[in-house]
Amino acid sequence: MPEPLGPTTATLVPGEGRRLIAFARGSRHRDGFGWLDEDGRTDPDRPVATYITAWMTYVFCLAHLLGDDDVVELSCRGLDQVLACAVGQ
Repeated sequence: MPEPLGPTTATLVPGEGRRLIAFARGSRHRDGFGWLDEDGRTDPDRPVATYITAWMTYVFCLAHLLGDDDVVELSCRGLDQVLACAVGQ
């Protein structure tokens, strides 16, 4: 049986984890999640990419697993967008 994991990064530096999730919230786009500029806003010159939407969905799901209930809507939105892309909508 594998050894239990030690403290997570979120417990070691909780402020940094919250800061990163707050920054990531800016990636929300009507078509999923988009590229962020250095100020944490979506870059209107770059198209929404499925892999970014999938990655940000993963990030928000991990944040929820670490106890952030404020990201549930973002997680569900990402899952809906990835599924829509997978079925060609």
